[in-house]
Amino acid sequence: DDLPAIEEPHGYTVIRFPALFSPVGNDVSPGMARYLWHLDGDDVDLIHAHSHLYLTSNMAAVKSRLSGVPLVVTNHGLFSQSASRKAQEIYLKTLGGWTFNRAERVFCYTDNEVARLRDHGIRSEATVVSNGIDATQFTPDGEKSSLIDPEKPAVLCVSRLVDGKRPKDAIVAIERLKEDWPDVQLYLCGDGYLREELERYLAEQDLQENVTLLGNVPYDEIPAIYRACDLLVLPSEEEAGSPRVVLEAMATEKPYVMANLQQTVDVLNQTGLTYPVGDSEKLAEAIETLLSDDDLATEIGANGRTLVKEEFNWTKTVRETTEVMEEIVENSGR
Repeated sequence: DDLPAIEEPHGYTVIRFPALFSPVGNDVSPGMARYLWHLDGDDVDLIHAHSHLYLTSNMAAVKSRLSGVPLVVTNHGLFSQSASRKAQEIYLKTLGGWTFNRAERVFCYTDNEVARLRDHGIRSEATVVSNGIDATQFTPDGEKSSLIDPEKPAVLCVSRLVDGKRPKDAIVAIERLKEDWPDVQLYLCGDGYLREELERYLAEQDLQENVTLLGNVPYDEIPAIYRACDLLVLPSEEEAGSPRVVLEAMATEKPYVMANLQQTVDVLNQTGLTYPVGDSEKLAEAIETLLSDDDLATEIGANGRTLVKEEFNWTKTVRETTEVMEEIVENSGR
């Protein structure tokens, strides 16, 4: 990685540790372990771990237990898209559940996600704080990416190329649409272990002219990609209430089609269309609906932008998260 080991953006100190290896996308970093072990608890007011799914979060929970420093965990979804569900169920009943239950507070994006925690035996107090993005960065006005052909219907999928994200469902949907929409384009933005398999499928089905694998794109270029496309698709089978990519599409006034996940549709209603998980035929129908009806696409795109500004903006997310953290530190007497 070309990123520096230590940097201080916007007044924060960021320390990065290299991973020794990364089984199922989970970095194992001895440097991080040493850092936490030697960290003086008197110099730290609070530990914030993102997701119970990572070894770094487990180590943070151990440090909290040994030092007495309060721990908070943000729940980014109960299950990963990179490991088997059976293994994750066992993990959630053991080390993952212990990590959650070590926390003074668990942040969830929705009430539905809190209910899912309780269903899996998590007892820690939970607070709902909506996910948020910077609506001044993701806007409908501005430069459009030259990576996207402006003359053809353009469908965007921003996703890691891993099983749980189901990127092939989007490709199969485009394959179905191709007969009636021969110029339709799908742009897959992201990378992962499925890339070679997807490339083979594109060659076998003669889809190279309709599907482009963009790979990883620098984050500051992503808003221009959204602006250049007609809609977003998210075929993922597991998300945590308000996926960032959907919020980014909403902020740029783009409609979306995503798998019908109960924890998301309750929150993001009226800003996109949904379909049953894994049903590429229904996904193709939803895409065609948005490509065929400019008025509908414009209306739900505008609704999305309004909802992001009112509910899913980064300023609100930071304020509500900080207020809870300050309360926890004050109550701990640190």
